[in-house]
Amino acid sequence: MSDTSRNRETARRNKLDEKTVGAFAKKAKAYAQSLVEGRPVHLEYDWQRTDKYGRTLAYVYREEDGLFINAEIIRQGYGLPIVYFPFRYKEEFRGLGDEARLKGRGLWQKG
Repeated sequence: MSDTSRNRETARRNKLDEKTVGAFAKKAKAYAQSLVEGRPVHLEYDWQRTDKYGRTLAYVYREEDGLFINAEIIRQGYGLPIVYFPFRYKEEFRGLGDEARLKGRGLWQKG
């Protein structure tokens, strides 16, 4: 799936503007990098280690303080929880995504 198609689908699913989603992707990448770049991390796997495209699926924890990176990205509104298949933290991620939306964080910021 191309970035354009992915952005279009994400925008449709979350009732967002496609251009907003596309522009925000760069900010989200920079935020995620700021959490882990140059720091040791620990990976934890769920029932599936790769997706159908061969991409690694893992929970990422920063070793220095145990910060759960996946959860933090969603909590701050820099990522959207994908909840249409089962995984260990599905309900937690859904709640964090709802919280980010309600509090206007990250992608959900007004203006």
